[in-house]
Amino acid sequence: MINVYIKDITNSLKNKNYFSALALALALPDMCGAAEYPEETSVTRRYIDWVDKYMGVILKTEPPVTDLNGELLYNLRNQFLHSGYINIDVSKVKNESNALDKFILVLGDGTGLCRVSTYVESSLVTYRVLIIDVTYLCETICDCASWYYNNYKERFDFKIAAITQNQYVNSDPRIMGSNVIVNVLNEKLKKSGSDWRIKDEPDNNPAKLMTEAINVIFANDELKSKFLEGETITIKSGSNDKRRPLLNNKSS
Repeated sequence: MINVYIKDITNSLKNKNYFSALALALALPDMCGAAEYPEETSVTRRYIDWVDKYMGVILKTEPPVTDLNGELLYNLRNQFLHSGYINIDVSKVKNESNALDKFILVLGDGTGLCRVSTYVESSLVTYRVLIIDVTYLCETICDCASWYYNNYKERFDFKIAAITQNQYVNSDPRIMGSNVIVNVLNEKLKKSGSDWRIKDEPDNNPAKLMTEAINVIFANDELKSKFLEGETITIKSGSNDKRRPLLNNKSS
């Protein structure tokens, strides 16, 4: 699944959708960190430790050298994903050796190779600036995440609740059989006290099943209105509604 995300990031960079690429790229160390440290409850610790252990090797050895470490990348991730700010909050950098005076993200294709730390030092002060190209940053994260995923796939347990429109409409049995929906709806009908049950027929697909079942269960306009307004609806047994193409009475 990591490689699917990386494909989206690559396409975003090609189309110069830099912010979209950056948002998804900054989330990759979250996924990898959770896989590397499954017992660690601190998201912060998992993220920083994974970056420093794996990404740090590339960032610190491939010239020109950068000082974008786990703490700074996590800081950027929080600022951007939580607040929409593309910056590093220097007040939250705890490690003094990671402190910055200025951060600049260059929106480009990486050809300018803007990935350097700049120091202006005197006997009294040091002024530290980190300038990095968004494409270089995203590609670096992607390369590391891809390497990690391909080498440690067994550590990942993706629970995906996303399917394609074609899979949804055609009810791909590998993804979502209609019997899953039937079982859920019948359990709800049972708890409501209703004697009616949804029938699982061969030509059912999730779209058809959900549409017809909702029409049956919420055929009454007043009940449907209350449901849409967020009220709890109790389905009473013995309904006289004639639209029951998918239901049968369990006692009949």
